[in-house]
Parts: sequence; structure tokens; C-alpha cells
Amino acid sequence: MVPSLDEQEALRAWVAGGGRWYALHGTASILRFLDNGLVDSPALAPHFMETLGSQFIAHPPIGPYRVEVASPKHPLVAGIEPFEVVDELYLSDIHAQLEILLDTEFEGEGTGFARSTWKRARHPVLYLRPIGQGAVLYLTLGHCRGHYDMQPFVDYWPEKQKCAWELPVFYELLRRGISWGKARGTDTPAAGDL
Repeated sequence: MVPSLDEQEALRAWVAGGGRWYALHGTASILRFLDNGLVDSPALAPHFMETLGSQFIAHPPIGPYRVEVASPKHPLVAGIEPFEVVDELYLSDIHAQLEILLDTEFEGEGTGFARSTWKRARHPVLYLRPIGQGAVLYLTLGHCRGHYDMQPFVDYWPEKQKCAWELPVFYELLRRGISWGKARGTDTPAAGDL
């Protein structure tokens, strides 16, 4: 579902007015399934993606990758150690100035996507995107799929996929993000407040 321009503008105004939006995983994804079997990520809501700060374009097959701490002194990630995760590694277009908190490196193929070839680069996993008096916090981790989640494309998916949901560090990031979201303005609570 693509938000209307009025909805996109209302969200942007709310954040700019001091709101805090904690966005998770598929928030940056608008997909179109092409006749040739590939998946495209069309720019159908550029105002929304600019507010969010990025737009999902592709991911390699679900697999392991290492998440690094890009800003170890930031309260949202203070004390978090680099970790291995099995999840969708989001490859995205960046649409704003971001404060990268967690990231990973990737070079390779986003198999099955219209834009599939990616040169070696760092890709955000958790970032802050300030807007006016508010901000967006976006965590790309969190793919999860049950047996019946692919209908009508597939009647039954053979394995449940929990990905980052299997890791205690993911729950810690969720907890910190929720605490951040409860605060007002652009100030980040001290690590002890998270």
C-alpha cells in the first residue's frame, strides 16, 4: 500500500514538529512484481522515502552477515558489540543525510531484483534521520515469515524464518528504539535512560 501524498505530507509535518518515528524492516519497501519474474522497487512515494531517509531496492538471498557498530558512543548503540545475523541485508538508495549507528559491508547480487548488481559499499542497518524538531530511527533488521505468509503467491512456505528475531541483541535494539521514541524533540536520552 502506497501512502497518499496528503498522508506523506502529514507524516513529514508530524516528525518535523517534534515527532519520533521508529521505523522497522519493510517500512522502506514498495515492491512491484514484473512480468519477467523480477521484483522492482519503483519510486512511487518519493516524499515518504525522503522523510524516512532511504528506500529499499534489493537484498541478496537471506543469509549471514556481520553488523558493525558505526557510532559506538551513541546511546542507542552504546555497549552493543558487532554481531552476526541471518536476515535480509537491505540494499537501499539513500535520500537524506543520515547518522549511521549500525552498518554492514556488501558487494554482490540482489538476486531476483530489477537492480541486482551492487559494488562494495557500507549499507546502513540502523540510522537516525533528523527532520526539524523530530527524527526518524530506522532499523532494517527483522525479516520474519510463517508458513502462510506468502499467500496468494505460495500456499505454504516450508520453513518458518525468524532471522534477527532469534537474537537477544535485536530485542535490545527494539527496546532502546521504543524508549527513544517515547522521548520528545531531537535530544536522545542518556544510555542509562534507555
